[in-house]
This record gives sequence, C-alpha cells and structure tokens, in this order.
Amino acid sequence: YDVVKNVLKQKYKCKLVYNSESDTSAAIGEWDFYWADIGISAELLTKMKPYQKINHFPGMACIARKNLLGRNLMRMRRKFPDEYNYFPRTWLLPLEWNEFKKQFSKKAKTFIVKPEALSQGKGIFLSRKIESIDPTEHCVVQSYLHRPYLHDGMQFDLRIYVLLYGCDALRICMYSEGLARLSTETYVCPSS
Repeated sequence: YDVVKNVLKQKYKCKLVYNSESDTSAAIGEWDFYWADIGISAELLTKMKPYQKINHFPGMACIARKNLLGRNLMRMRRKFPDEYNYFPRTWLLPLEWNEFKKQFSKKAKTFIVKPEALSQGKGIFLSRKIESIDPTEHCVVQSYLHRPYLHDGMQFDLRIYVLLYGCDALRICMYSEGLARLSTETYVCPSS
C-alpha cells in the first residue's frame, strides 16, 4: 500500500496517521486520510471531521467476507430470485450442514469449499464426497460450475477496481484498468 501513502503525501499533501494494528482509537484527532487493514472502531467513525477520509465504511464486512457475502446474496436470492440468479448456490457450514447434506442424495455433483477466514486461494478444494468435508469447519461451499467461461480453453478471472467515494449520495469511481488472471493449463472438468 506504499503507493497509496505516497500519492496522498506527495500529490495531495495529506497528513497520514500510522497506528498499531490493534489501536485505531489513537487516530481520533487531526489527520486527512486514515488507511487501515483492520476493522475501524465506531468511536473513530463518529468523531471524524467532514474533510477526513477513511478506507473503510460501516458494514463493509458484509461484502468483504466470503461468509457474510454468501449469506446476504442467498437472502437476496430468496426475495428476488430472478434478479439474483447470477451466482452458484451457496451454503454456510456448519450452520447449513443438514441442508447441504441433501445435495449428496442426488447425482454426483462437484462443490468448491472455501474456508471463511482465509484468502488468496488458501485452503480451497473441490469435493464430490461428503466425507471429505468437515461438518464442524466454518466454510463457504458452492456448487461448482462445470461449464465456466473459458478463454482459449483455459480458465480466467477478471477484476475491476472501484473506489466507493461516498454513500450518501452513492459515488463510485471505477479505475480504467483492471486485472486479468489467466490459467496456464487447459481446463479439465472435475471428475471422481
């Protein structure tokens, strides 16, 4: 994140605050921009001055954490099934274990299992057998897409970067460039 700090200091002449990861309360005071890699205290948010900016907003975890995002998307799918049909069926374990188990009484399916608190692909695996999934593990499980979009027969993902500049009124800036990750191996559909 050095680029963020450098741009804020050099281009915008902002005063930056550096605190330990466990102490966000010390940031209350005089500063222009506060960058944190952890949750922000309600105290800090309520005492911010109108000109101060921060890289978090209240409730951000609801879209930033896999388990909370999955829960919220499934809630919206139940209310608006036609509008929220663009993502695979999702279960939150262990809470929805009994519902998830029912998927194995039907024909063989593949599921992708993602630990709820890890990132960068750590701990993710595919499974077709219920025995390989720990019912006590906190994870997000989704139906695996057997026919994903491919580029020259290989998987890819695209990311766009946005800056949520304001919530009231909603202001979003989209960066003109994005990120593409391309697989180096031809896609093979999972099998037993």
